Parts: sequence; C-alpha cells; structure tokens
Amino acid sequence: DPVSRDVFTPMPASIITILLFGLIRAALVALDMTNLHELSGRMLAQPFAKGGDSLGFGVLYSVASQVLWFFGAHGPNMLFAVENDILVPAALSNMDAIAHGTAPPFIFTKMFFDAYTRMGGSGSTLALCLAIFLRGKDRGVKKLCLFALLPTLCNVNEPLLFGIPLVLNPVYFIPFILVPAVQTAIAYAATVAGFIPPASAD
Repeated sequence: DPVSRDVFTPMPASIITILLFGLIRAALVALDMTNLHELSGRMLAQPFAKGGDSLGFGVLYSVASQVLWFFGAHGPNMLFAVENDILVPAALSNMDAIAHGTAPPFIFTKMFFDAYTRMGGSGSTLALCLAIFLRGKDRGVKKLCLFALLPTLCNVNEPLLFGIPLVLNPVYFIPFILVPAVQTAIAYAATVAGFIPPASAD
C-alpha cells in the first residue's frame, strides 16, 4: 500500500529531530537551565513589555503568535508570558472596573484575542473551510474540511490547522499571518468606536 510508504517516509527525520531535542535538553540540564520553555517565553515577551494597549501592540502580538504557529510552535503558549503578565491582568482590571460601574480601561485582553482574532473563536476556521470549499482544488483538503466542519462549529480548530497542514506551507503563509492582524485591527476599531464592548470575560 503506497500509504504505508508515505507514513514511514518522515520517520528518520522525526527520530533525528527527537534525538536532537533530547541532546539539547541534556545540555541545558548540564548547564542548570532546566526550563527552556519559560526562558524562551520570557525572551519572546520582551518586545511587548512596554507595548501598552495600543493598536501596534495588538497587531504585533497577533502577528508574532501566527508566525510562531507557522513554524510549528504553539503561538499563544510560546507567548504565555505576555498573556500572563499583560493580557490577563488587563482583563481583571476590566472586570473590576465593570464591577465598580466604571468604563473598562483596556481593549486588549486574553478574551479579546480568544474571541476576535484566533482561528477558533473568531470564526476564521469557518471562513477558511468556506474558502477551501469554494476555491480549493485538492479533493483531500476538501474532505478534511468536511471532517473538520463539526469540530469547527464547536470552536475546535486543530483538525483543520494540523490537517492541511498550515505549518511551513508557503501557500498559506500570507493569509495565515495577515488575516488575524486585520481582524485585530477591525475588532480594535469596533471597540474604540463603541460597536462592541471591551472583552473582559470568557
């Protein structure tokens, strides 16, 4: 069965990758740097430390998250320090302001990105499915979209994101990076104009 051959083809690369990361981990432990994830997350969060609540901050965060996704890293997880140190406290400030009857001070919160710009919450996955149904030429990808449609309706986007695949796929690079950035700008403008309230709760 040719499918069996296709399944086994990437195995040597996978084994080498796992071995390489195992060796890196052993070297880090030897250097007493055991938490590479936290270290890299803090380094990636540096550009956002003084970003405030500006449109530039929001677009940069959205683009950085998508670029990391494109290269196979979970963008929001890699930028957890930004979420934990900036976006979650902003949401808590908004909730506190609402509880005291004042206007929420922040636009960009964790909930803002979950609701308006990430592939699941914003409906982008549905839009991607629709675009593939209308213009896609690959029957396999169309079948994948059909399979992913029900999870997509339940705000689960992983079957489509990892099934196409979007990772390292140059065809999807520009829309995968730009669409969430445009959605961030639109949701920001709509919030500033008062069309939608500042996101402050899940």
